[in-house]
Amino acid sequence: MNKYQPSPFVRGVKECVVAPGWGVFAAMAGFGSIAGDTGEPLWRSLVLMAGLWSMPGQVAFVELSAEGVTGWTLVLAVTIANLRMLPLTLASIPPLREKTGFALRQFWLAQINSVTSFVQLTDAASRITDRRNLGRYFEAFCLGTLVLGALGTAIGHTVAIRLPEQGVRTLIFVTPLYLLLLTGRTRNAMMLTAAILGCFCVPVAHLWSPDWGVVFGGVVAGTIAFVAIERRRKE
Repeated sequence: MNKYQPSPFVRGVKECVVAPGWGVFAAMAGFGSIAGDTGEPLWRSLVLMAGLWSMPGQVAFVELSAEGVTGWTLVLAVTIANLRMLPLTLASIPPLREKTGFALRQFWLAQINSVTSFVQLTDAASRITDRRNLGRYFEAFCLGTLVLGALGTAIGHTVAIRLPEQGVRTLIFVTPLYLLLLTGRTRNAMMLTAAILGCFCVPVAHLWSPDWGVVFGGVVAGTIAFVAIERRRKE
């Protein structure tokens, strides 16, 4: 008797709710608490979460809005905060593209993509070779993170006034810790080397510039890892 094999969509949902989705849930609970503290209504917080779907942009929007920033200045600030998603989104297109040419589905997948989903995609691509199945898996995983993210936002917003502010905001760091652990499982030498170097470069760069330290440290760590691994391959 053949053993039941779940569809790629079902696998995506299941692997989301095992651990990664709850990391997103915790991070969005932190965002919900920040939004609640700044006076954002719950419905608008949920719209921001689904529309921006990137923690830096979401936090920038609610905090700058609370300070009275409006118009194109606010749009520009949120856009810059979300620029980190551009290279990740571009990198996710090749393994998911089923055919060449224009496809509206690519825009849909780009909208629901996230750092957590991208890291999961790099891991799943080695196990799911068919691009159509990989696309369904990725879509299900992304939708799972969105649902849990919305739930976390709602709960964080609701309990913001009942729990210590700093205690709730520490939930934001759950997702980065999970991503670090997931990266530690990878067999990709370049990714692993970049992650290890980042643990040293980013804190040092942050001391130099609290505003740009994460970006600068990440670029330095990634560049060193790329050059070192490529040189080793050529040898």
